[in-house]
Amino acid sequence: MLSNPNFKFLPALAFCYLACCLYFNSPAVAQVNGSGVSDAGLFTNVFNVLANERFRDPIGGVVGETTQLNLNQGGVFGARIESGAELNVFGGTVITNFGARSGSEVNIVGGTVAAAIDADAGSEINISGGTVANFEAFVGSDVELIGAEFRLNGSAFSGSAISLSTNDVFTGTLSDGSSFIFSESDGDELSSVTLTVVPLLIANPFPVTLSSPVDIGPSGLRAGQTLTISTGGSLARENFAVVSANLNVEAGVLGDSAEVFDSIVNISGGEVGSDFTVEAGSVVEISGGEIGFGFKANNGSVVNISGGTGLESFNANDGSVVNISGGTLGRAFDANAGSVVNISGGTLGENFENSSGSNVELIGGEFRINGEVYSGGTINSIDGDVFTGTLADGSPFIFLDLDPGFFLSSDSFLEPVTLTSVPLAPADTPPMQVDSGSSDKPTGLRLGQDLTLQSGGELDDNFEAVGAILRIRGGILGEGATVVDSTVSISHGELDDLTALSNSVVNYRRGDVSELNIVDSQLNILGGAISRDISRLQVGDDSFVTLFGTEFFLNGAPIPFLDPPFTITDRAGELSGVLLDETNFSIDLSDFTDGFSVLARLRVAEPLLGDCNFSSDVTFLDIAPFIARLSSQEYLPQADCNMDGEITFLDIAPFIVILASQ
Repeated sequence: MLSNPNFKFLPALAFCYLACCLYFNSPAVAQVNGSGVSDAGLFTNVFNVLANERFRDPIGGVVGETTQLNLNQGGVFGARIESGAELNVFGGTVITNFGARSGSEVNIVGGTVAAAIDADAGSEINISGGTVANFEAFVGSDVELIGAEFRLNGSAFSGSAISLSTNDVFTGTLSDGSSFIFSESDGDELSSVTLTVVPLLIANPFPVTLSSPVDIGPSGLRAGQTLTISTGGSLARENFAVVSANLNVEAGVLGDSAEVFDSIVNISGGEVGSDFTVEAGSVVEISGGEIGFGFKANNGSVVNISGGTGLESFNANDGSVVNISGGTLGRAFDANAGSVVNISGGTLGENFENSSGSNVELIGGEFRINGEVYSGGTINSIDGDVFTGTLADGSPFIFLDLDPGFFLSSDSFLEPVTLTSVPLAPADTPPMQVDSGSSDKPTGLRLGQDLTLQSGGELDDNFEAVGAILRIRGGILGEGATVVDSTVSISHGELDDLTALSNSVVNYRRGDVSELNIVDSQLNILGGAISRDISRLQVGDDSFVTLFGTEFFLNGAPIPFLDPPFTITDRAGELSGVLLDETNFSIDLSDFTDGFSVLARLRVAEPLLGDCNFSSDVTFLDIAPFIARLSSQEYLPQADCNMDGEITFLDIAPFIVILASQ
């Protein structure tokens, strides 16, 4: 195929096809005007999409008409390309997946194709510049790549056409200087794509530091180049391709769908967009920054994670090696068959899965399954298990494998995972506090640890606690928090979602909670606007939710016998009363218990504050059990004399007042 936008001789078969189309008055096809960008005067309809304009209507497909659409810098296009249409991408962005149908033509000279392209049989696509996300050139399509420096799996490729096989990676540089990477493992499909070699400008061999935004011009790094993105720098343009080069992200922004092959990448700060893909021969070091959704490590790549946040929906694919010693990963991590994943630190998301044939190693200690010490060398998931431990850097972890029908999104599935025990530093047990001035904060809590989150403080996503105490008196608790055999007291602050497992106790007085999940645990509600402040409540089997207060009514009738707690068996009607903090409440039981398992119990109780020996009176005989609760900090509503959801020295003064008033 010729690269000039002039006339070329049609193959005999195509000529016959064209003649038949004209004879039967079928839609004319754009190729009648020649391959490449055609003169606008040859088309029935011409649309020029300029800066800040959007074009969303399909083009082509009308009998007897031909259509040309020219997408320019700053414009946006997103629709179908039918027979008889020519799309010319000079700049701007193509935002939706589209197929180039038989009889259509696409010329990509610049700009960004942020979506996937399907080149159907009978279509023509010529790519000489710009960037393309995912590309599928099907058998029978006429596709041309115009550039040079073509390499297949890292070796120079001199053929006139290319087809991709399993695990193939094809790279090169387009005539405008933009690098490209097409990979079978990343969903690209090339079938007999024509390669046209043209002279290229010499690549700049000197290291470049980017400190201002760049959104036009060539995209990517060529062999031997080095780019550092620093403060103020931005490569927001999508599909940035790094081929046999060096990229440093210290600050600023790297756009979505970046891809690297045979390269060194260091990410220590800034923002990296979604769908970052690491191909063979590349080593990526992540020590900071925020990484977007959909990170992929493909065959022959190495990814070392010691810091940073995000990395949600991480895929370690066949032939990749991932070493995790720090950082905060997102909710989902998949170690697929053939991958090697070594985990010695950091925090993992709620949904961790490793497929059969993967090689996953957890390096640490304090391994327990369902609360019992576990000394085996490997671990497998069993429905209902909760597996906990501490990684070598002191970060606790929690893996739970729940019944698939269970309501929680939190779920991990472990095929055989290797456990490597190493000596751990003793847990720091003096009470800790995180507030607005805290620069050093834990990623979780180990057995016996005690942490208070104050106003202005923030705990990162995936915070996990095993056998610990967490007090939330303000601040923000991030997404995916999980506790096992722990006590959580909530009196103020914001929680995205919290899951309490295995004999945990959650004492709620007030706070903004998006989602609260109680599994084999207790929730004590002492105050607050229940239905407003707790947006979503889910309660599993063998769990208790107890409302503490006075003047309880069920469908207008008073509820007697509140000591011991009274169990509400109704799942419909109205429950009302006054909580311990003197907040009046009225809830529709059908809504409130919508997320309750049939085996979960809802109770109401009217505790007598100060009655720590359960004698229905407050006397000097309550002093000893009060002190015992104060020492152990094991929650008892009767000892919570200031009604803040926890047992502390702040309860002493009100206890004395109650005792003296008897």
